Amino acid sequence: MAPKPKIRHVDLVALGLTIMATIVQIVGFGIPNWWTFEYFDGRTLVIGILKSDGCDKFKRCDKTFIDVDNGTEWLFMTRIFELFGVILCLLSTIVHIAFLPTRNFNVRSVAIYALAAASIFILAGSIIFAVMHTKLVTTVNENKGQQTTGPGFGLCIFSGLLAMAAAIVTGAVTVRKGEDYYIINAV
Repeated sequence: MAPKPKIRHVDLVALGLTIMATIVQIVGFGIPNWWTFEYFDGRTLVIGILKSDGCDKFKRCDKTFIDVDNGTEWLFMTRIFELFGVILCLLSTIVHIAFLPTRNFNVRSVAIYALAAASIFILAGSIIFAVMHTKLVTTVNENKGQQTTGPGFGLCIFSGLLAMAAAIVTGAVTVRKGEDYYIINAV
């Protein structure tokens, strides 16, 4: 029976990047502040991936789930893409952890594809939001306040880039390990 390949530092870097991408994506997905509109009279409208809040000037809020009609279907797409990113990042983390005791490269290839897909979904959702969030201003009178994007949006972009980096590192490590493994066993 051939010996299992050793776990190198780069394997742990790939695992670390995957875990970081997963945590940052979950936090960015859950933060309720993706977009805020502050009226000059003190009221606020806060849009997040999971819910929206409309608050009066006394900070009494009406929490509702986001409606996906009247031209905000793109917000539903953003939500779905970001949710796929969460699921795929979690899958990649589980597969990375399962790889450590088995060192099966077929298992690890699942992590590569899942991370690449997570990166695509996360960044696509963020791009959709970045392009279309100005449409939210049409639901409120833009002359009566100002809009800002929140930290959840930036965290998801960062998570998408981390997932992309993790996919590249995991792929490079897997290809290199496979070459080393077959060279050792050929001798």
